[in-house]
Amino acid sequence: YKEFEKDTEELGTALASIGMQDKHIAIIGENSYNWYMSYMAVTTGTGIVVPLDKELPENEIINLINRSDAKCIIYSGKKKNAIDSIRSKLPSDMLYISMDKDGKGQDIALPDVLEEGKKLVSEGEEWYYNQEISPDDFRILIFTSGTTSTSKGVMLCHRNVISNLDGATEILKVDVKDRFFSVLPMHHIYEMIVTCMYAIANGSSVAICEGLKYISKDIKKTSPTVLVCVPLLVEHICKRINKTIEEQNKEKAVKRLINITNKMGKIGYALKRAIFSQIHNSLGGRLKYILVSAAPVEKELINQVEGFGYVVFQGYGLTETASIVAGTREETRRAGTVGTACNCEIKIDAPKGKDGEILVKGDNVMLGYYKNEEATNEALKDGWF
Repeated sequence: YKEFEKDTEELGTALASIGMQDKHIAIIGENSYNWYMSYMAVTTGTGIVVPLDKELPENEIINLINRSDAKCIIYSGKKKNAIDSIRSKLPSDMLYISMDKDGKGQDIALPDVLEEGKKLVSEGEEWYYNQEISPDDFRILIFTSGTTSTSKGVMLCHRNVISNLDGATEILKVDVKDRFFSVLPMHHIYEMIVTCMYAIANGSSVAICEGLKYISKDIKKTSPTVLVCVPLLVEHICKRINKTIEEQNKEKAVKRLINITNKMGKIGYALKRAIFSQIHNSLGGRLKYILVSAAPVEKELINQVEGFGYVVFQGYGLTETASIVAGTREETRRAGTVGTACNCEIKIDAPKGKDGEILVKGDNVMLGYYKNEEATNEALKDGWF
């Protein structure tokens, strides 16, 4: 944490020194320490961060960078070809920073930026350290997926983030002994808040997966206690487990053991972990909590995973609410529900004879949509989203 704080302060100092103070800075690339460090350096002092999906086609990257008014883009080495091919369609004064050591020509290498920041801090520069940020300052700009309409730029502030971190404590209790496994893309506010920021808020560690094809290897190697994921990953884990059970001809025995231990409360939970130790060892041996959100989950799938001795939390939220709206609690969780409100108010607007709409009010609700007053006024009414 001391190293991370130092790196963040030095990077933020250097970015400000090259004219990026209060500017919009885009980040694109696979999950990495440099990605997270860049995100935090911008958000906690330098300017406004614009996290982008690394899977976006080039025309959409151009669109979002231009719409966001970004003046700088920090990119990973794997995105270099894509960035090179769109330079001519981006603003001429755009600053390019490579996360890796291959910054060439007009690009700057992130290690060089860090080195400059280190020099400035050692010489007594305290601008970044002394930055005062209002809880309501616009600091994060995230574009929605646009699955139901044109993507909108969601404006978030520190108050939104802190509200969600407070809400997360109602769902999951962790400490310095816990380790989160980061596999979802960091540009999603769900991953950034629930995995990265919540881990830091509680002194936990984060293991960053090298990529989807490395999940099995990395989870076994790093032994996490918490997995934040989407239903598809839970399905993948279940398929692997079921395949092993079938190969060993133990379907009936496993079903019988799950039924017995289900009736034994907390003792049954401990027994499950002992009985199915082979399954737990294949996932690192320490995994206890699985948080699943972003899409509906079949009740049968949840019950099956819990049958093997894992605690599954379900949640509901949106980018516009900085991630969390509702979540299940360990003692009262029930498969097929997303629990109750987390540090916010929820009500259902249900006109007679029509389907209802979920309304949310609280410090987690966004500031509005970037440069879209009409959409903002439509979405926010008397503090309710």
